[in-house]
Amino acid sequence: MVILAMVSGRTDHVAGAISRERDTEGRSIPHLSDARSGVEDLPAPQTEPLSVIIVAPSAEMGDFGANRGNVWDMAESSIVDIVAQTEPFWMERRPASEGTIVRGSTGSQVLAMMFWASSQDTFPTHQYHHLVYRMKIQAPRTCWTNGRVAYARNWPRWYGSQVSSFPFVPHVPPLNCPYGNFCIYYLDLARNNNYPGWPTWMGTKSTTDPSPWLRDPVKAFGIVPNEVCVDQNGKVTAVPEYFDLDFVYLTGDIVARAEDGYRYQLRYDLNAPGAQRVTVTIRYQELHELRPPGQEPPCNADLFANSWKDFNPPARDTINLIAPEPPEPAGENRVFLPVIARATGAGLGKWGYWLDFSDGTRFQDGKSYYLCIEAYDGARRAYRVSSAPVIRVPRSPWFGPN
Repeated sequence: MVILAMVSGRTDHVAGAISRERDTEGRSIPHLSDARSGVEDLPAPQTEPLSVIIVAPSAEMGDFGANRGNVWDMAESSIVDIVAQTEPFWMERRPASEGTIVRGSTGSQVLAMMFWASSQDTFPTHQYHHLVYRMKIQAPRTCWTNGRVAYARNWPRWYGSQVSSFPFVPHVPPLNCPYGNFCIYYLDLARNNNYPGWPTWMGTKSTTDPSPWLRDPVKAFGIVPNEVCVDQNGKVTAVPEYFDLDFVYLTGDIVARAEDGYRYQLRYDLNAPGAQRVTVTIRYQELHELRPPGQEPPCNADLFANSWKDFNPPARDTINLIAPEPPEPAGENRVFLPVIARATGAGLGKWGYWLDFSDGTRFQDGKSYYLCIEAYDGARRAYRVSSAPVIRVPRSPWFGPN
């Protein structure tokens, strides 16, 4: 038989629950649970601050160049972003309205300009596979020219180990980039079906073949800005005058793609000890180019109100936090410790919110959109800015044989 009783006394005494059970000889033995070690129906003290961490987008999945401290933005006076080229050609650094560009000419050659090369290291292709670059081609309207992406399996031996994409044409659908205009080029190098009618990579026969980018040891990476102009019969008719290259990104999963409706799922962790409810608000700030980690725009209460913009409709979510379930009644001795309330339904503690970048009047292809989160539990506020942006990207250009 179990008897449950409450004992009270002066404030310097312990009040606790006593359970009694019989020993092997039938005698009653009291057990005391010290209430100072915790009472399950008291709220956990708010001794820890409210905090939020952005998991995606983040530098861990961000841009390769940025994570190495050098965004390939053509801004360096020595143009160190371009580490090598396969053919001699003229190239110069020029100021532009939105920063700095590199102007060059391929002439009549098919050349590649490399942005990374190493005889020792292998490029982390599984992490970085979204290629985004901004370029203009100055050429006659009648010019049919194309670009390519390429990499080498050995370095410095480019020729003989080179793997090239099939040519892609910018001035026809779906990219529809007029010559003389800057446009954003986007390719997922881990896919072989960037354009559904033709494989991405030469050496493959079908869009269902796996991408060699994920299979090969990549020792150098580059792009072919453009090739010569040809007519419908493949006859060379002219040579583009020049190309202007603004930036080149090779990123992880930080892109909002046209084929996905320009949607991106923000992922974050939330620590709200003692809180029952937290309201999360997400705002954005647009930059022309991304920045290395640690150089993202600052965010605090004042800046969040004045420098960061709301989505339309506002990106806001209310998260209800619940305390642990109360223990089942039992006659045996138990000690209950304070437990910080946890959010339910998050999946490994991570929360998500789908952001919509489809409004073309607010968001532009190629721009970098940093995110800031405000978390508010009715008493405390916390702010966190993403260490990498979301980059809005268009559909891939048309691929075809050549």
